[in-house]
Amino acid sequence: MSGVVKKPQSLEKLLINVKSVDGKESKKLAFSKEWCENREWMHFSPVDGTDDWFEAVSEFEDDLIWLLSLPHNKFWSQLVFDPGARTALVSYLQKAPRSFDSDLLGLAPTQKEILTRVHNLVFKIYNRLMTSKESDTCFLSKEMHGTIMYENYLLDVPAMLDLCLLFGVTERRNLSKLLQSVIKSQPKYASDLQSTAQMFVKALKDLEQYFVGEAAAGNSEPVKLSNLCPSERGLIKEQQLEDYILFLIDIVSSTSMLLEILPSLLPSFVSALPEIEISQFYEQTLPTMYNSISQVEIEDRGSSFNTMMNCARVSLLSVAKLTLNHRANSIISEHEFTRAMGQTEEYLTVLSECLSCPKFIMDLHSVCPLDCDLKRLLEARPDILDESKCNYLTDSIFSCLESCSVERRNRKSPSASEPSSSMSNSSKEPTPAPSTSNTHIRTDEVMSEDILLESLICSIQDMLPDLGAGFLKKCLKHYNMDKEAVVNAVLEDSLPPGLKELDRTLPLLPTEIMESNNLPTLTPRLNVFDHDEFDIMSRNYIDTSRVHQGKRKSKHKNLSQLLDDKKDLAQIKDTYTSYGTVSDVVYDDEYDDTYDELKEFKIDDGADPDAERRPFVTPRVLRKKVEVVEEEEEESEEETEENIPNRDNFAQDPALMRERAQQRREAKYGPPRQAPRGDVVGNAKGKGQDANVLLNRRRKDANKSSRGNHNRRAGAERKLRQGMIPS
Repeated sequence: MSGVVKKPQSLEKLLINVKSVDGKESKKLAFSKEWCENREWMHFSPVDGTDDWFEAVSEFEDDLIWLLSLPHNKFWSQLVFDPGARTALVSYLQKAPRSFDSDLLGLAPTQKEILTRVHNLVFKIYNRLMTSKESDTCFLSKEMHGTIMYENYLLDVPAMLDLCLLFGVTERRNLSKLLQSVIKSQPKYASDLQSTAQMFVKALKDLEQYFVGEAAAGNSEPVKLSNLCPSERGLIKEQQLEDYILFLIDIVSSTSMLLEILPSLLPSFVSALPEIEISQFYEQTLPTMYNSISQVEIEDRGSSFNTMMNCARVSLLSVAKLTLNHRANSIISEHEFTRAMGQTEEYLTVLSECLSCPKFIMDLHSVCPLDCDLKRLLEARPDILDESKCNYLTDSIFSCLESCSVERRNRKSPSASEPSSSMSNSSKEPTPAPSTSNTHIRTDEVMSEDILLESLICSIQDMLPDLGAGFLKKCLKHYNMDKEAVVNAVLEDSLPPGLKELDRTLPLLPTEIMESNNLPTLTPRLNVFDHDEFDIMSRNYIDTSRVHQGKRKSKHKNLSQLLDDKKDLAQIKDTYTSYGTVSDVVYDDEYDDTYDELKEFKIDDGADPDAERRPFVTPRVLRKKVEVVEEEEEESEEETEENIPNRDNFAQDPALMRERAQQRREAKYGPPRQAPRGDVVGNAKGKGQDANVLLNRRRKDANKSSRGNHNRRAGAERKLRQGMIPS
């Protein structure tokens, strides 16, 4: 650059004196395409740890160093008029490793070092890009700076989200100042950022539609099998699951970091009511995604997927916490009564909708006490917040927390490696053996400490279920029972060396429970075989001769020999003999006892057995009929014969016998009284029923015990009391 500018001018108006080859001087615009150089840009490739990747990243680093060393006018000219430079920067934002990526663990120290250098160079370039004034002579007007950035796509909303995700932790303060200055110089960025809430909600709905399907919408109609989500049909693959998990954690984490860096976006963000969608997604879709991880066959990737899902859960809770705190602060700071009333109603509506998701409420309450927010609102604005509504919501929150806690405790079953929550509530670290007088004494302070420790372990495991209870116990002891410090240390992988070397799935060791003085040696068992002769838990000696191993050989060779064996009958005979119901005579199954109840009669032994007991009478069939000539006598005989029953009919007609019996009953007791019979059948299903039909059905059900075979139990008990059934 030749020539000296006497009066400082902005870059878009600055002219630079340039000497040509023949020595003539001319003036050119400092910001033009003529200052752009043709260059082959190397794009950033995903981390794989190979030598080729190391060489590619080294070339990418050289390009960044060259771009950063350019003067002010050439730097802006190169970025604006060279699409390759912009594409190279975007490739790093898209493919750079995030804090939750597992690819960073297997890198060599040299590879980590060059990756750190590239990371810092990219931030320096965007820092220079978002700064309108570098010095008194090198600057851009704020209007021109915002226009160039927006119209040439040097910075857009996706790039802001990636910058927040990559540099939000290490460079939060500087990044916040840079983004605020850019948004202030170009108002169009603010309108674009307002669509972040819609993008965030739409991303959650898309994932919910994929993993949960139409069932999440509460549709009561049957769903076709072809319309089921792929996860319900078992069509999801490992690569698809990984893509969806990365998509979720990238969207959620970047949005959470953006709201923390730019709190000015919260007013436009809460207008989309993201808390309701977050609660539904947290309650329905997240468990389905965890189940998909366990169902898909993954080789050494399940733990990394669970870690990413846990990070996504923490980010979802962070977004909900930020939005709810913003709503509460807006209500407190709002001076206009009408607007404050509207904001209060919206806050209470959102909180009421979220109460239908107990898991979300329990986890959110652990990071953002909802009852404290309601109490703070009631104390600050008693004029707009109804105390009865506030108390009702507070009671609902605690009821939801209690029910969810009971459900989670019941879901955990005790085992040899991981005790149940009820058992762990009283567990503690093994201590030296106390004196005999204090063996069974435990102070309330130690018990309250153990209860607090168990509650903290359960709350952390709800967010990070892959961590063991023993590992969390040691971490909480190290961080003085600070749950947030433990969660941050685990997620950021900043644990001290002593805890970092431990197995993260370490359970609560059984020795820690067995050595505690307040617990029994074994938990109470409920089994019908407890304390019997073979119970090794209650007996020190067992007769092993009575224990048979393997298949027992039968003493009978075939079925006939089994049936002929009557040894068991002797034992039964002794049982019934005590009641006097069995005689010495072997019971004959074919004996006919029809006439046993008749009275016995004596036979005269002195009578002649050949003597006839009654005179011989000629059968009527063999008699000769006497013909009577007179017609009157014949008619009278026929009438008398009709009245005399026919003794030749040995088996009479049953129908005729029933009819005669009915006539005798009616003559003695009168005609039978017809019992009212109600209609219990009614119309076909779905066509409605008459009130009389429903009444008859209830009467039939209420009185069904008065008829039918409903006394079998009473008869069985009566037989048992009389000794007819062996006990």
